[in-house]
Amino acid sequence: MTPGQPHSALHRWIVDGIEEDIARIVEDGARTFHVPCSLLPDGVREGQVLTVVRTGDEGAGVRLEITIDAAATEAARSAAQADATRTIALIGRRDEGGDVIL
Repeated sequence: MTPGQPHSALHRWIVDGIEEDIARIVEDGARTFHVPCSLLPDGVREGQVLTVVRTGDEGAGVRLEITIDAAATEAARSAAQADATRTIALIGRRDEGGDVIL
């Protein structure tokens, strides 16, 4: 990057959990870190997908624009529900009875 030239990056954050007003974030499916909820959009909840645009230029600081991506959140929820349904159906076909299902 050339000094003074604006730089932009797009990231996808998933709110993996919230405890004591601290959100556990999974960034781009690769790394996990913690962020105070006060730095996130109002009303953010576990399971939501956030779109993060990072802009700035070298030496001048950066700006993060964090928005809740409702469409991506719904798509992720639907995919998780479909996976759970498939898993339950698969377990049901293999279950030979008994008190414990593994």
